[in-house]
Amino acid sequence: MRCFLGTEESQNNDGRAQPLARPDVDDNAGGLRQDAGGPASLATMGRRAFVITPHQHGNRHLESLLHLAGREKHKFSSALKELEHHVQLEVAEALIFNIRKHTNGGMLPSADGSSPKLSAEQRDVVIEYIPEVLQIMDRLEEHGHHHRDARVSLYATEALSYEVSTTSLVKAAPLLARIFKNIDLMLAKSPELKGGAPFIIKGMMFLNAPMPVRSVRKAKECFQTAHQIDASSPRNNYFCGVAAYLEKDYARAHKYFAEALSLAQTAALVSNARMTQGKYDAGSVCLANKEMPMDEYLHVQCRLGMDLASTQISQTSAHP
Repeated sequence: MRCFLGTEESQNNDGRAQPLARPDVDDNAGGLRQDAGGPASLATMGRRAFVITPHQHGNRHLESLLHLAGREKHKFSSALKELEHHVQLEVAEALIFNIRKHTNGGMLPSADGSSPKLSAEQRDVVIEYIPEVLQIMDRLEEHGHHHRDARVSLYATEALSYEVSTTSLVKAAPLLARIFKNIDLMLAKSPELKGGAPFIIKGMMFLNAPMPVRSVRKAKECFQTAHQIDASSPRNNYFCGVAAYLEKDYARAHKYFAEALSLAQTAALVSNARMTQGKYDAGSVCLANKEMPMDEYLHVQCRLGMDLASTQISQTSAHP
């Protein structure tokens, strides 16, 4: 099970891997400390991984963080232990962001409800960085931070779902148990987190589970609850469209897909306008609670969903 959450604003959604910079490079956004790979530089990378400046397409802090987590894991682990919990969470967010960027926003399901497979390249990205995310989540949970900050359970759930996608069915069982535990905790403490993301995750579990657990009806209830929390969310509208299509309510599916596409396009225009007008400066950090502007994959799937629904409506009209 892989879940599309879309909870950060993205400055680069072209899906291409960026060159990995060495962690001791300096730049105009403030530079990294000389203790490259140490706690101070790791904290800087985590905090500045989403700094956006006008016309900036790459991000050296994010690239340096990825280098450290992927190529110098011992330094990463040592430095991580000395960071405060909220900084550890920022580092995890940056790593999760990178995985989403390379997996179509967290492997968004197709408009017809099918789940795309990870490509070899996507699988490599997951395998390289998910252990570090889980290391952070385990450390935070060990100190009880998941009871105080629901984002810990949210990112742990997302990381575990990626882990499930790259492991065997036997090894997946305990991971799924942890996922369900995290979902229950999020729903109990922060059901409105990230525009109803816990309900989206729970709904995805019902869609992806084998029979007899699989239930489109229960998934739809979860997606509609998320929609009630935030009806302006492209993500929430899209998932409602997927559920409606699976239930053969094609008119409603078309409506949700069209709304998701419109909202996603508007979000992208607003983001681009802010970039052009220089609204983001070297000190603005975009770890926002809003959804990130949806990438082209979502646009394509919304259009596909509208076409599929229209075709079904036409066929029904021709053969009442």
